[in-house]
Amino acid sequence: MNLWILFPESIMSIKGILYLPYLALVFYVFVLFVFIKFPEFRLKLLLFILITVITNVVIITTLGPSMGTVLIPLLLLVLMFMPLIWLISQCLAKNKKYMYAWSIVTISGWLHSLSWMAWIFALARS
Repeated sequence: MNLWILFPESIMSIKGILYLPYLALVFYVFVLFVFIKFPEFRLKLLLFILITVITNVVIITTLGPSMGTVLIPLLLLVLMFMPLIWLISQCLAKNKKYMYAWSIVTISGWLHSLSWMAWIFALARS
């Protein structure tokens, strides 16, 4: 099973896509701000940051020709959809203040996953 087919390779045609990690870093600063401002979400945000660190460590340690086809894409998908589920739950509860916080966390997860995907595709092409 190869989960890399879930990520579109056509994203590499976007000009400047390899600068996406810089934007992701900016949004992770906002995630730290949300972590400080909303103490009731600290456990969920800590889980999100822990999964981010685990994903980074797994990708960096397995970078190469024998890179996984299941674990790494699965971790990237979890980073994309876990905060999205929390955002949807806040939208259903109609908490505007919390919706803004979770939208920032969701955007940072998507940017992180897309930036790793773009760099992995760029390294695979070289």
